[in-house]
Amino acid sequence: MIKKINVALAVAFAVLLALKGLKSLAPARSAAPAAAPAAEKSAEAASALAPHVYYFNWPNFSVENPVANRNGVLLDTIKAVFPNAVILHMRGNVPHFAKILREDPRAVVVGYGRHILLDDSAAVSEMPMAYSKAAVMTLRSNPWRYKGPASLAGLKIAANDDFLDYPLVKRAIAARESGGGEDLPEIVVMPDSLSMEDLCKVVESGGADAFLASSDSSGRTFERFSHVMRNFRASAPVDEGDVLLHVSKLDPEFAAAVIADYEAGMLRIEASGERRRIFAYYGFIPRPISGSTPPAP
Repeated sequence: MIKKINVALAVAFAVLLALKGLKSLAPARSAAPAAAPAAEKSAEAASALAPHVYYFNWPNFSVENPVANRNGVLLDTIKAVFPNAVILHMRGNVPHFAKILREDPRAVVVGYGRHILLDDSAAVSEMPMAYSKAAVMTLRSNPWRYKGPASLAGLKIAANDDFLDYPLVKRAIAARESGGGEDLPEIVVMPDSLSMEDLCKVVESGGADAFLASSDSSGRTFERFSHVMRNFRASAPVDEGDVLLHVSKLDPEFAAAVIADYEAGMLRIEASGERRRIFAYYGFIPRPISGSTPPAP
C-alpha cells in the first residue's frame, strides 16, 4: 500500500514537473515567431545587389585601407548601402571610366558629378552621395587673393578634365565658347593624366595663373602631401559640386535596381545616423538628403 502511495506520489510529482517545464517553455515558443519579422527587416535593410564599383584614389573620398577598414566617404557609403559590392581600383582618366561603363554591365563609377564625358555611358543618380569643393592654387609670389566670385574674372585657371563636372568650370567654358565670360575665369582644360606636379609646372612656366584642386570646407587641399605644393597657396573654396552614382546603361533593369536600392539605402543610413558618422570620421559635414528628415538642431 505504502509502495502504491509512493508510486502515485512519484507520478504526481513527475506530472507537476512536466507541467512546469511546459509552462516555462511557452513564453519562448510564443516569442519565437516575433523574431522572424525582425530578421526579415534586417535582411531587407541593405541591398543584396553586387555591383562592380570602380574608383580612383582620392584622399578622404576613396582610398582603400584594409588595415583600418576606413576607405573614404564614398567607399564607406557604398559598403553601407551595398555590402556585397565588388570594389575595384582603377588608374586612368575620365575616358577610361567611360570605357568601363560601356563594357561592364555591372559597372558603377564613383567620384564624379554630372560629367560630359560620362553621362552618355551611364544612368546617373539624382541623389548625391557626397559633395566636393574646389580651391584655386596660386604661387605664393602671386599677389592675387580670392575675395569672392568677382575676383576670379580674367584669371587663367588650369583644370584637369575631371573638374568638368564643377558648375563654375561648366559655366566659364560655356560663356567663353559663346564669346562672353569676361566676368568669369578662363579655364584651360588639361588631361586628367597630369599629376599635381605637372599642374604646378604649368603655372610656374606661365601657362596659367592658377590650377584647381579639390579641398575641404576650410580650403585645405587634399593634395597638400606633395612637396611641390609648398610653393603654392590655396584659396578658400571657389566652387562646389555633387558626387553622384554612375551606373552602366548596358543592362537597364540592373541599372534601375542599383539606383533604386542606392536611394533607399541612402535614406536608411541617413535616418540611422550611419551617414553622419561616416562623414564625421573624415572631418566632413553631410548635407541633408532630399526626401530625408533633417536632424534636430
